Amino acid sequence: MFFYCKLIVYLYFSFKRDERKCDVMNANLNMPCIVFDKDFNIISADKQLTSEYPFLCDSDYMRSIFDGVDVSDLSSLTLLNTVFQSDIRLAALSQDDTVKCYILNSDTSYVAARQNIVSYQMREPISSIFALLPIVTDSINNNDSDKAIKYLDNIYSKSYKLLRNVTNISLASKIIDGNAFKAEPVDLSSLMNSIVTSVKTVESNVTITTDIEEDITVTANVNLLTTGILNLFANSFDYRQCDDLQIKLTLKIKDKKAVFTYSDNSKGIKEEILSDVFRPYFSKDPYIDGEADPSLGLGLFIAKTAFNHAGAGLLLTSKFGEGVKYTASFPLNNEYVHAFRSSATDLLLNRYSDVFIQLCDSCNLPGLK
Repeated sequence: MFFYCKLIVYLYFSFKRDERKCDVMNANLNMPCIVFDKDFNIISADKQLTSEYPFLCDSDYMRSIFDGVDVSDLSSLTLLNTVFQSDIRLAALSQDDTVKCYILNSDTSYVAARQNIVSYQMREPISSIFALLPIVTDSINNNDSDKAIKYLDNIYSKSYKLLRNVTNISLASKIIDGNAFKAEPVDLSSLMNSIVTSVKTVESNVTITTDIEEDITVTANVNLLTTGILNLFANSFDYRQCDDLQIKLTLKIKDKKAVFTYSDNSKGIKEEILSDVFRPYFSKDPYIDGEADPSLGLGLFIAKTAFNHAGAGLLLTSKFGEGVKYTASFPLNNEYVHAFRSSATDLLLNRYSDVFIQLCDSCNLPGLK
């Protein structure tokens, strides 16, 4: 208990509260932009933007940012996760055979922690466990094993939630503090197949279709990337809008890169918060009406970092009520001697694997025995 109190105090003083609000809904009307044609030749540009961010005038650079992205499909404002500066994000909108690009600044780079969210997410499972322990004790003393097992299962579930929060807070702290993650050759095809097989095994009422090309190797930190991909799945399950959740995942070599796509039919994300979802500790009920308690808000931040670390970036597009789509383009590693190959068996036999930790709110957890 003392450890968790120290952790919450540390987070409170380490992360300043960010009250910034970005009205992305009106970005195409009120914000300065740079206008490109579909080949990313500049048509017009705001002088202040080109002065502050001269790299945006480099057509080759912009083509690399949009690599693997269908610019004709940017029907709504789209957040592009770029890695040129941690406190800057690029948003784009395609209109009339042009692509308009906007700069979104964060007043406090990567700092979006709200002390009340962190406190609640740590306090809630601990409080529930302490509240249930006397009930379990009484049930055992009264030889009511069925009741005892029922509440032990609840404690078990809360313990996984606590473990997930501690795991993700620790990982986010390493990222924010600039700690290095070791990269190695990874068989991305094997990793994707292992994750999909594991998710299908532990989750119910979901249809996952895949189109994964074999023997694609990239350079990445396998643990970080596994956690990042599982957080995409976790968001789909947490914000499903119907019992029949549909997820589609593809991995193909295109133009000498490994292009990954992930889409679902979840609730999607409203445009007014689309620019914020990759910020650490940003959490918002998709209906923005208090229908659901906010989560810890680290899943997409970790996912973005994992893809960026592998040189892929992560593009998110979403139309509210129609799900989300993620796109990433990985540089290929064709010079490897040995590549790490993932196994669904390893993920499923380890009760403390990221499959169970990251999906603990929705998946079938391993038995207590």
